[in-house]
Amino acid sequence: MKKKELIHSFGEASKAARYPPLSGKIMCVLYINPLRYLTFSEIQNEVESSKGAVSKNLNLLIEKKLVTAIPHPTESKKKLFGLEIDQVKIHLEELIQTLKFQAELMGFALQMRGDSASENDVSDFMKSTINMLQDVIHQLEKSIFKYFNE
Repeated sequence: MKKKELIHSFGEASKAARYPPLSGKIMCVLYINPLRYLTFSEIQNEVESSKGAVSKNLNLLIEKKLVTAIPHPTESKKKLFGLEIDQVKIHLEELIQTLKFQAELMGFALQMRGDSASENDVSDFMKSTINMLQDVIHQLEKSIFKYFNE
């Protein structure tokens, strides 16, 4: 996959997490660049977007603690931007909590449907969704422990 394709794909994938595509593109640029920190201009050039849009999305990512900003070592008015590595685990744990909440709500909704709906296609779909969510949650929890607690 080429660099521009990967950046674009990260942008598309970020929609699933309810982030703007440009936020995903910025994250991709920070992931693929061998430097720990990049300037605003370097990020803007890679994502090929306006200053205002890049600024807005960097601020969102900083607010969500996915990106950090530090003072530029030689230019006092500039900042450098990098991944907030320590927050990755927290972000994944928040994702797990969201999935648990969705599974719990789906369970309550299934109960509300009542026993008469037990042979219904929608009920079967809901049961499968709950089971799938529980499997995903379990796998994520194991993976977080394996990769971030060693």
